[in-house]
Amino acid sequence: MNQDQIIQYILVRSDLQWNTGSITAQACHASVAAIFENIQEDSVKEYLREINDMRKVVLACPDENALNDVSSDLKAKQIKHKLWIEQPESIPTCIATMMLVNTFAKCNRRHMLIIPYATNLTVRTPNIKSLHRHLFHGIAKGWSEEHRAPLLKNNVRNFCNGSNYREGTNEFRYITRNILGLGIAACSGYFILKSKIINISELCNRFERFNEWSYDLLLDQINKLVPPNNEPLLPDLEQLGYPENLPTLVLGFRGLICDVTHSRKNGWGIIKRPGIDHFFNVLKNYYEIVIWSDESLPIPHELIEKWNLPIIGILDKNHFSKTDGKLYKNLSSLGRDLNRVILLDNESHSSNIQSENSIVLSKFKGDPYDNELEPIVDLLKAAALQPGDVREYLKKFRRSEANIGASFNEYKKGIKEKSEARRRLSKLFLNKKS
Repeated sequence: MNQDQIIQYILVRSDLQWNTGSITAQACHASVAAIFENIQEDSVKEYLREINDMRKVVLACPDENALNDVSSDLKAKQIKHKLWIEQPESIPTCIATMMLVNTFAKCNRRHMLIIPYATNLTVRTPNIKSLHRHLFHGIAKGWSEEHRAPLLKNNVRNFCNGSNYREGTNEFRYITRNILGLGIAACSGYFILKSKIINISELCNRFERFNEWSYDLLLDQINKLVPPNNEPLLPDLEQLGYPENLPTLVLGFRGLICDVTHSRKNGWGIIKRPGIDHFFNVLKNYYEIVIWSDESLPIPHELIEKWNLPIIGILDKNHFSKTDGKLYKNLSSLGRDLNRVILLDNESHSSNIQSENSIVLSKFKGDPYDNELEPIVDLLKAAALQPGDVREYLKKFRRSEANIGASFNEYKKGIKEKSEARRRLSKLFLNKKS
């Protein structure tokens, strides 16, 4: 996208901003802005800031004459940019470019016709009657032409001379074919130029990442329009009838409590982690226990009801927060004092950014001899009995060369040896005295 295209985009955006009935245009602008804003490079961030400053100047223009004067000044402004880079989550730039063109193309039925000639966007305004006949005849069938023409005229500004009905129709078909051809060529060129041959599995994974990215993009736009609810995810301890200082234990699901497998022959398979029943039976007397799954499927709910686990609630992926483009389990959203919250989970973004509150276990993969929960039970019991900050207590057992459970076992072993030595010393002293 060159400088003239940016100016044209700003002019079109400002034109749609001043007129009524431009909901489609607002959605178009939000989509384009979201695509650009997901680029993380510093040079592009600076480029985006310059675009935003230019847009603010244009939107501040009181009338069309002032807009023309400002636009001529903006065209002389030098803009440095770098758009041909890899998008977050390994999304090809060609796909993001197609999304950008698509957002503009969706807008043309309501407001404008955008024609890609070489590297420039030429905006043409079709004849009002032909626009009405071609696009709005079925929707506004009951209106007379006298009422419709002024309405459309209020939503369109003439950038150049209009075209007749047949020319507009042919141009629209020409644009559609060109966009489709450019999209196919861009995708084909991207995959051909890649040095690594992409198999079907890799292609499916890329589309899966693309779907996740587009879903996150949609959530971002929704959160900008309707801010998320900041109410705590858990009810107050007083409502549950629990003591005020009761600690909260947040558990992952798949890979921690159980292993979930699937095959065409056997269907879904669930394997409990060894020692999980003892884990819950002991710790239910020391914590309020919450399960926070990484999935949005109903599997955790069904299994927990079947196993009758002593928990106060189940959270899923829909309750995640987002930072730096990654979803995570935000412990501060629980409505609990973080001094009394522990997250027990596998290695993840959630445990990395909240490491002081986290205990990380290796992922359970169905091993019947797994025993990682045994030392963790005693550690969690000891942490719950601490009246102060549980994070400070856990910090004593964090070592780079060993996991926290093994460190706690060494600590217990040392305490036991010291107590036995004192006992032997006291017996020896009593024997000498007698």
